[in-house]
Amino acid sequence: MSPEYSSVMCAALLHDICRFLSEGCAGSETLQKISETFVSENAASFTNPSLVQFLVSRHSRGDMSEGNHSNSTQDARRRMLAHLVAAAVDLAEGKPVGESGSYQYLMPMDSVFSQVDLGTEPGDTRRHKLSVLFNGDLYPQPAGSDELYDEREYQEHCNRFVTEFQHLFSSPYEHMADTLTYLLQKYLWCVPSDTARSARDISLAEHMKVSAALAACFFRYHESCGWNESAVRDRMTPRAYLLCGDLSGIQNFIYGIANVGTGGVAKRLRGRSFRISMLTDAVALRILRALDLPLACKIMSAGGQFYLLIPNTEADRNKASDTIRNISDWLLKAFSGEIALSTGGCGLAGDNLSQRGFGNALLQARNGLALRKQRKFADVLGTDQAILPLDYHGRQACAVCNRRPADLAPDGEVAECEDCRTDRELGQQLVSERAWLVLSEQQAKGSVQLFESPAWFATLVTDPERVASMSPIAAFNLRGSELLPGVPSGYQLHAGYVPRWRNTEDLATQPDSLPDKADLKDRPQAVASGQAIKSFEALAASSTGVKLLGVMRSDVDHLGLIFTLGMENRTSLSRIATMSSMLHYFFTYELQKILENEFPDVYTAYAGGDDLMLIGPWDQSIELAKRIADEFGRYTAGNPNITISTGIGTHKPKAPIATTSRQTGELLERSKSAGRNRLTVFDTTMEWKDFEAVREWKDSLREAMVGADESRRLSKGFLYKLLEYQRQAREYELGNEQSVMYRPHLAYDLGRNMTDKDGNPTISADLHERLCLLVAPESKETWRLLKAPITWCTYLLREERQDE
Repeated sequence: MSPEYSSVMCAALLHDICRFLSEGCAGSETLQKISETFVSENAASFTNPSLVQFLVSRHSRGDMSEGNHSNSTQDARRRMLAHLVAAAVDLAEGKPVGESGSYQYLMPMDSVFSQVDLGTEPGDTRRHKLSVLFNGDLYPQPAGSDELYDEREYQEHCNRFVTEFQHLFSSPYEHMADTLTYLLQKYLWCVPSDTARSARDISLAEHMKVSAALAACFFRYHESCGWNESAVRDRMTPRAYLLCGDLSGIQNFIYGIANVGTGGVAKRLRGRSFRISMLTDAVALRILRALDLPLACKIMSAGGQFYLLIPNTEADRNKASDTIRNISDWLLKAFSGEIALSTGGCGLAGDNLSQRGFGNALLQARNGLALRKQRKFADVLGTDQAILPLDYHGRQACAVCNRRPADLAPDGEVAECEDCRTDRELGQQLVSERAWLVLSEQQAKGSVQLFESPAWFATLVTDPERVASMSPIAAFNLRGSELLPGVPSGYQLHAGYVPRWRNTEDLATQPDSLPDKADLKDRPQAVASGQAIKSFEALAASSTGVKLLGVMRSDVDHLGLIFTLGMENRTSLSRIATMSSMLHYFFTYELQKILENEFPDVYTAYAGGDDLMLIGPWDQSIELAKRIADEFGRYTAGNPNITISTGIGTHKPKAPIATTSRQTGELLERSKSAGRNRLTVFDTTMEWKDFEAVREWKDSLREAMVGADESRRLSKGFLYKLLEYQRQAREYELGNEQSVMYRPHLAYDLGRNMTDKDGNPTISADLHERLCLLVAPESKETWRLLKAPITWCTYLLREERQDE
């Protein structure tokens, strides 16, 4: 990477640092002077500080006239670079040429979710609080009429940024722009890029990132196609290309653990989930490194999908295609065809980088991706090589996945394949309080090989001081936003919360709960060190009533429409990047805090860009589902256009994960096909607004069956009879006239068995009133929902009845 190229990227990233450090200065010339001063005071951080200083001080947003600052030098090369950075800055936000406005100091950032409109009024705007990323609350708050950040707090925030910048970049190094991208995100995620508009919902960090991505693409474009001042000024030439990628087959791969009797299911599941999320980022990075592009060109990467910006030249598109073909060939062999990479894209000119045109460009790229997904591995099939060269050589199939040949194992040990052994080892390493993912070309102990020719390796490191010695291609913090000096580093929080034993007394009652079945005398130390992780059997045992696991799968509704149509004519690269990051932070940070603090016995099997799978005690899973829906609504600014759907299945703890995942996925699809924004549990699909009524029915039934006054208790027989009446009600609604008598039968039961001779109820007055309302014709919707609370109550009471 040339010093000039590196300087252009650093300048594009820092072009608007003045808006963060402005201390109330509003004039454009004064603002640019602040950026220039920042670079000057930190000149030791840059390979060519004079060029960076020139570019951050000479660009003029939206103004490319002959008399502007970009033309104030006789150096044609520098003049062209200044125009290039200025164009990248404007196009990143999608502003019309010439549009500008003053910047208001201390203005908080609006939630990017506040303006999403899919046909329902979005509601009031909410704003974020000032904080360092992952060290505070990411939830937006109701906006005041003239609310500003506290000036003293804001200055302290700025000072912390400057101090960390100087620590990380005491001297320049290759790919330092990657670390700088994450540093800006760490501090500027909650600072708006533009305060002149009514919607201040694009973070300055994401705007700077996209600016650097476009500047890198433009630079590489002209390096290939030639430097000409009129061509550099031309914004209508499609110099960048939006490349969309998708790794399909993720769910089947993650949950493809065929047998649970092999032990360590949670550990293997944890390792698989991490390995696939790691793979998505590694594939994106591999493509970018092949084209000599910074990590800023990864606009988003989550849930098996990524969007990249690459130069729109024939040479770069061909190189990207060759790299993708090599990756596909490796995927075919490494995962036996389970994981496939598909891509689509389109060129981006000035018109379709605007807020009015980018939505169409995004839709075009996604349509191309959808077509490619119908022809998986088309780029590598048809060669002379074997497609799935699996040769067992007399070995048995892997006892875990039942898909690949197992390695030979000593007597009494599980015969597992190399992939399943890797999953188990990764899952064991991931429980560390500190963990870094290091991608490098060096093979280290415990590393996982990625790709071929040249091979890349992924290694989990608990000591960050080891990272520099591994010559990393990139290093990612999996636990927080700490960055490393001197190496390209970032953060990619891993949503991997695991339930742990919290005291030795509970642990002593579970003889098989520790990894490797450690001796009883070692268990106090295991608890103290945090290594005593609860098994699925232990999680089920902590359920109230019947001892089952609750398997939950959730998915954000209409995410594609939100990205394309939900922002009307305001869709832009920076806004898409901001929304994608904020969604990712909910599942990898805020949700994990909810589990740790409120539902510590619920296990994160997977949490990606917009979906998740959680496993825990069945009764806690139901309550957690509603909690997530409520918190997701609050996180997305209370916007009714942004919702989440969920399915929950109840299963025995030794049921195969592949089976429970598939069945719960079917429940999730029922929620979506019924209209979305719903929960399906106990064979009942309900809107979230109905959840409280279902819970109240459950509480009323349970109280009536276990109340202190035995003479007024509801019988278990009546509970099953009520369930039969509910079945008849559903059949009647489906057209079975023979089931019409469910209401008269209930009325008879109430009058004969639950009322004394004076007409007083012999059960609780609350429940008696509820049951009487079921006799009315208007109770059709209540009958439809009634199976869920009856089953919920029945499950809760199984153990309680046994104890009587």
